[in-house]
Amino acid sequence: MYKTGRGKPLFGANVDDMGTNFAVFSKNATKVYLEIYENFYDDTPCFSTELDNVKNKTGDVWHIYVYD
Repeated sequence: MYKTGRGKPLFGANVDDMGTNFAVFSKNATKVYLEIYENFYDDTPCFSTELDNVKNKTGDVWHIYVYD
C-alpha cells in the first residue's frame, strides 16, 4: 500500500525526493483512478485508488501525491 497526499495541479508526473505528484486535466470526468503497475506487462495493478473530487481536484485538474 502506498501513502498518498492531496497533490498539486502540476500537469504530468513530477518526481521529487519524497515521491511523485500526478496530475491530469479532464473537463468532463466524474471519477479518476490512479493505478500503478509493477511491470508494463501486468494485467493487475499493484496499487489502485480513486481520487476524491474535493480533496484531489482543482478546477478541471485531478491530482494526487504518492510518497516513496
